[in-house]
Amino acid sequence: MSNVNKINYKCRICSGDTVLIQAEERGGVHYNVARCLVCETIQTIEHFDDISPDYINLTNELISPAHIYQSREHKSAAYEQFLRLFKGKSILHSNIVDIGCGTGGFGEFITHNGYGYFGFDASLAQVTFAKERGLNVENANTCNDYMSRNIIAADKIGIVTMWDVLEHVRNPQAFLAEVKSLMNEQTCLFISVPNGGAYGWKRLIGKLFNRKVSYDPWEHVFYYNVKSLEFLLNQSGFKLIESGSVVCYPRKMNFLEAVRRLAFKVLSASPSIAPQIFVIATLRKTA
Repeated sequence: MSNVNKINYKCRICSGDTVLIQAEERGGVHYNVARCLVCETIQTIEHFDDISPDYINLTNELISPAHIYQSREHKSAAYEQFLRLFKGKSILHSNIVDIGCGTGGFGEFITHNGYGYFGFDASLAQVTFAKERGLNVENANTCNDYMSRNIIAADKIGIVTMWDVLEHVRNPQAFLAEVKSLMNEQTCLFISVPNGGAYGWKRLIGKLFNRKVSYDPWEHVFYYNVKSLEFLLNQSGFKLIESGSVVCYPRKMNFLEAVRRLAFKVLSASPSIAPQIFVIATLRKTA
């Protein structure tokens, strides 16, 4: 995105007025972060690639224990929460299509719990890693690309999932239009993202400890909140049916981690300030 008038920059979600809240630099490239005064979405003004080069150019040699841990033990409690969320819901098909499957941590977990699992990701290295573990995943950059391979029909998909994906998507409206190709009237869409509403207290804590809080604008293009996610979904032809806080992603236990988990539990009581949020939506029925 070039020649942006940063003073009069309009929100890419609701077209509301914005205010600049932070400037960051990485590798000589400058980014400006703005917050919408209407829907309160935090967003990066500049972006230069459809998909992050750091992500798509990852090589097999760079698949580290950290990559593996991030999609497995680190999110294990959230995956358990996912099972609880869908336990009482009537899902016509138990097949899941996972957008941005990464190294397949969710895939391994969910297949062990009786779901049919399909996934795709823009990172060839991570898809290769997941395939080697027997998962039915493909290297694809778009939903349309994946569905064109006729691996699974939309009328056989019960749930579409996105774990920490939507915040990286540069054009969410066009992206969600493609997501519809994976869905039928009974399909549920599950989205988990970092909560933009948490950055008020994160910035405050940063000031207390004299540390600047980074928005990682070269990676995270948007920080949504429940309100802005509902707005985005509604304008894209979806209906929000449930939202809430995602449970804490656990780390190795020590004193600071115990404090972190306690704080996470307290904050998660209110989705407006929780560190991580989820939404569940269906296609909006048309007359």
